[in-house]
Amino acid sequence: MSKLQVDDIVNKDDTGSVGFSRGAVVTGVVTATGGSFSGNVSVGGTLTYEDVTNIDSVGIVTARTGVRVTAGGLVVTAGIATLGAGLTMGDNDRAYFGDAGDLQIYHTGSLSYISEQGPGALRVLTNQFRIRNGADNEDTAKFVAGGEVELFYDNSKKFETTNTGAVVTGILTATEGLVLD
Repeated sequence: MSKLQVDDIVNKDDTGSVGFSRGAVVTGVVTATGGSFSGNVSVGGTLTYEDVTNIDSVGIVTARTGVRVTAGGLVVTAGIATLGAGLTMGDNDRAYFGDAGDLQIYHTGSLSYISEQGPGALRVLTNQFRIRNGADNEDTAKFVAGGEVELFYDNSKKFETTNTGAVVTGILTATEGLVLD
């Protein structure tokens, strides 16, 4: 194996850098103050970089100090987007959705909220929506597509709507006058 020891390599006219038309293989560390690539670049290990404007990654991208999206939004087209312990905006732990942050999901330390702050209504679109008692995992209310509503007490159905009216199981007490048609 040959060994070449030089302080500087320039082109044959002594006007610029040397061209490597067949490529170059470096088995040690390459230190450069700049670089330009017109084709693909492949890195087999860890790539550390600062002040990059565009990244197109096929594999996993890990950011040490955060990712800031200043335009265009964040789009996840496959898999699951995980937002750690909480999405913090400002000085509170709230996730804001909508143009003005109208929909908010947050936790106060003892209570959890889904809140609609805008001029519209909060709508849950599903074929069946249940509100359950977390301690016993029992239904307290159930809403079914088509209009059926069921209310429970101690896991026992006490009220339900049907296509002809309502059914009450147990005692029905009225505090005002009852009008029948």
